[in-house]
Amino acid sequence: MTERRISVPIPTDENGMVGRSCPDETCNRYFKLKPGTGLPTDRCHCPYCGCAGEASDFLTEDQRQYAISYAARQIVDPMMRDFGNSLQRLNTQSRGGLISVRFDMRYQPTPIHSYVEKELETRVICDQCGLEFSVYGVFASCPDCQRLNALTTLRTSLETARKRVRIASEQIVEEDLRRRFPRDAVSDAVSAFDAYGKALRASFPTVFRKTAKGNLFQDLDALDAELGAAGFGSLSSLTSAGVESIRWLFQARHVYEHNAGVVDQRFVSKLPGYAHLQGRLLPLPHDDILAAIDQLECLAEAIDREFHRRSQ
Repeated sequence: MTERRISVPIPTDENGMVGRSCPDETCNRYFKLKPGTGLPTDRCHCPYCGCAGEASDFLTEDQRQYAISYAARQIVDPMMRDFGNSLQRLNTQSRGGLISVRFDMRYQPTPIHSYVEKELETRVICDQCGLEFSVYGVFASCPDCQRLNALTTLRTSLETARKRVRIASEQIVEEDLRRRFPRDAVSDAVSAFDAYGKALRASFPTVFRKTAKGNLFQDLDALDAELGAAGFGSLSSLTSAGVESIRWLFQARHVYEHNAGVVDQRFVSKLPGYAHLQGRLLPLPHDDILAAIDQLECLAEAIDREFHRRSQ
């Protein structure tokens, strides 16, 4: 049997990006990258879970269907045309013209599977290898080099959270989305800060004590204590940002993820000024969320400066 190889050109979106889907069934999340940027490699890594594989492993289902239909058009269609021509040559007619034999074949060309790459909200240029890629929400690493400046990642993710809050203020947005987006922004901002902290600790493994809790960057009091033990001083001394605003952000995330948004005793113990709301749904004013995100970014920048100053 003769083997024939066909090169299938995968279409890109208007920004020159192609979609990718994580092959790990427990993740299976979608992202996009721009061919020609980043490292000259056929390996790819999921920016969400880190799953690694050949670039072909990350094809989306739409791309697979497109490739199959494209290959069929290149192989099956010429075969069917040749077969039809062969049948035409078999057409005969008797000498008297009374009997004739005709072969005819009707064949529709194979339709090419069409699709449109999905829109994603966060577009990034890796500051390590230069890969341009897009993701949804919070991400962890570059699909090419698996590294990305932690502060750059955090800033990008926080800007995405801000966009959600701003979109929630638009009246053209459906009511359920206007309610959900602020909660998503709060959760994503805290998750991004936690991801930043984990990346920072991985780069500077000796700064914090080995007994420091794993989710240190989700607990401001524990983080404050560890920074002090490392000789950085308190959170308030690192930045003029309103630590209470950040504390509110963290506690808002906690009650919405673990208590259906209802203010509990833990929230009040951290922020006594909210005692009058205990047992009630915590409001999420857009201006308060945006201010807290700004303060969180200032805090991260201050911490980042201190960590990198230690490494010089």
